[in-house]
Amino acid sequence: MSTRSRPGKAAGLLLAAMTAGAVTPAKSGEIKPYIWSFAKPSNSKYEMTVGARLPVLGQPEFGSDVTLPSALPRDSLNAPRSYVPSGTLWSKLRFSDNRKLFGLDDTGLTMRYDPQTDAATSELSAGKTFSLTGLLDFTLRDSYALSADRFEPETLSWNTKKAIELSVKSTKTKFTAAFNASLDDAAWHSSLSMEQPVSQTFRLQASVEDLQAETPTSVFRARFSRAW
Repeated sequence: MSTRSRPGKAAGLLLAAMTAGAVTPAKSGEIKPYIWSFAKPSNSKYEMTVGARLPVLGQPEFGSDVTLPSALPRDSLNAPRSYVPSGTLWSKLRFSDNRKLFGLDDTGLTMRYDPQTDAATSELSAGKTFSLTGLLDFTLRDSYALSADRFEPETLSWNTKKAIELSVKSTKTKFTAAFNASLDDAAWHSSLSMEQPVSQTFRLQASVEDLQAETPTSVFRARFSRAW
């Protein structure tokens, strides 16, 4: 498999699919207008997402992700640290469910901007789901991301990610195998993850990243979120 993809062509095909497909207009009563989530991924920080969703075609979303450093116990091993919040601004478009685009079950466009670093990113993604049995769903996902610092063309970079998901319908457990490569890294990186919803507002995530490395990284997350 070549590590040098052609993101321009792939992105063009995805945009063509986004404009060619028949869609059903969104109804205002079907979309919750506010987005809010809160999580503590480690003892050193909190993460919060706030935003709004419009009840129109494509479900446009606007908001921000904010990281809030938390106070650590006083210890000689804990070096002085800054408690200034950081975050990004984002906007999203998504077509799915009864508003999906032709031939694709889930398509989306996400744009992010970091005011502190002046970095901007855009991501196009698409997914197709197949029902294997009455108990399992099999999903293929493909995404292409473009990024640039201070909007300068010479800093433009890209990343592509391919993912395979297996979902258990009865428990909503999701297993994912992902592979990604970028312009700056000729090697493909792989990861395995599992996600388990505990309730409508609380979910657990566990993953092993960089499986090809001598020392893969293990990550465990607990996330709480609620939408109004």
